Amino acid sequence: MVTLALKVYQNGPATPMLARLDMIPGRSITGAAVDAAFEGSTFHIASGGTSRVPNLPGSADYTVGVRRLEIDLVTREPTDNPTRWFRHITDGLGDDVLADVAINSSTVEPQTLEGVVWVTGKSQDGPNGDFDILTYQLNDLDGLGGLGDTRWLAKWNSPANGDDEDVRLDPLVLTGQPMRLYVTGATTGVQGERRVVTLKYDTVALLPPALKAPLWSPVPIRLRPGNLHSEPAGIDVHWVPNTTTRHFNIGGRSLSPTSGWDWQTLGYTDNTP
Repeated sequence: MVTLALKVYQNGPATPMLARLDMIPGRSITGAAVDAAFEGSTFHIASGGTSRVPNLPGSADYTVGVRRLEIDLVTREPTDNPTRWFRHITDGLGDDVLADVAINSSTVEPQTLEGVVWVTGKSQDGPNGDFDILTYQLNDLDGLGGLGDTRWLAKWNSPANGDDEDVRLDPLVLTGQPMRLYVTGATTGVQGERRVVTLKYDTVALLPPALKAPLWSPVPIRLRPGNLHSEPAGIDVHWVPNTTTRHFNIGGRSLSPTSGWDWQTLGYTDNTP
């Protein structure tokens, strides 16, 4: 799996940089998501994808790794460092298909950009089961156990027991405020209707790793009232300055009975802890 980052000069064009993550013998990897942060002269790049044994149903699992690119401050050229860590994650039940990844500041060292990596996607409950939303928090901080170790995992199945997929996430970090992770996805109801559901988690590590429950009871919603189906494409969360209020916006598509699929954006205010 190859990650493409962009080196941006103050008075010039962006130029590409490549970072190759290790491959797993006997498995193919399809890239799904990348997130990067810049600290000093270092790019912190988290890449995630889905690896599988070709032509073997049920073999799809999350694959995620972190690599760092050091930038020479004189020549402004990158140095491709070895992979920091690389993990193949499976719950051992059925296909797990990664959809999104994020890397962000640590609650232990808030001044650094290393510490926490999240991955999310859909996970199948057995060979013929439905898909649930599966999220992991992974360690990227030296001295707190193994790099890439699971700190907690969360698996959410809709009450209708239908497929839950099309997942995206956004972490929210602010000095002096508790860090929260928002995960949004599409859930399928008992009559096949598609709705948007948003999960919210705290980011406190659980040792030994254990299942993390969401901070609220998610309610499936339409992106637009009266529409038949709604499916999210992304979520963005931000703080309201000098308050504990958070706003989050969800963008996606919604199926109208008259005009077909339309793009919709829905905004929420979150005042809960």
